[in-house]
Amino acid sequence: MRMSHLFGRTLREAPGNVKGLSHALLNRAGMTRQLAPGRCAFLPLGWRVMERIIAIVREELEAMGGQEMWLPDVQPDLSQSFTLLAQREIQSYRQLPRLLYQVRTREHQQLDRREGVLHTCQAHSLEACSFHADEADLDAQLHQAGKAYVNLLRRCGVDAKVVDGGAGLPNEYGRAFVLLHPEGDDPVVLCDNCGYAATMMAAVANKGPGGGGEALLPLEEVATPDCPTIAAVAEYLGIPTSQTAKAVFYSVGGELLLEPIRKIDIMLYLGPHHGA
Repeated sequence: MRMSHLFGRTLREAPGNVKGLSHALLNRAGMTRQLAPGRCAFLPLGWRVMERIIAIVREELEAMGGQEMWLPDVQPDLSQSFTLLAQREIQSYRQLPRLLYQVRTREHQQLDRREGVLHTCQAHSLEACSFHADEADLDAQLHQAGKAYVNLLRRCGVDAKVVDGGAGLPNEYGRAFVLLHPEGDDPVVLCDNCGYAATMMAAVANKGPGGGGEALLPLEEVATPDCPTIAAVAEYLGIPTSQTAKAVFYSVGGELLLEPIRKIDIMLYLGPHHGA
């Protein structure tokens, strides 16, 4: 098809009400248009891209033995529908494992008035459920699923990071794929030293050893001139940073609260969090 026949046009500048960079680029490229708060239309060029992404998802799921199906919207969640059908259709452990999935458009219950395709009231969702004869087979399936997600994200050109954070699941089962971005929604905890990464809700901190069992010395006032940081104070006193604490003052109900906090080497980044 000629570009002159394509429905939708490119824009030299994004509309004035568009603020996000990704949203602006999609508008300028003639892929999407905002119809109302939380309502985004995919023009033919943008919808073709969306269909290619969905095709990649299907290819990766089919490659690991997944079978696509369709389920109606039910309450409280779709996993019960998958399980109910499995109880009826699977007659023997010899029929296991089975991986079922569906790709559908899901309606968010609450209106999200932010802009762009990441904050629409409707979103394309992949939902899958697998059935196994034993835990070893489940572990193998989860490992295979993780590789499939990495492959499909790579094929889509998304440089995602795998972090701990599986909605209350143990770390061996709870993994999330996140894209670090300054306009993201969920904070992610990263450690530059050991490579640890987790969502804020799933993160745990290794405080390390305490004072090493040394006897407490008498309390005394010590001057620390020109030491604006914990590292500078520790170096000046000749002690490790693990033996220091930072005093943070809070105002609570009109009263002053002092909270000593041990020095922990973690860094916080903001990035959109998509469970997988």
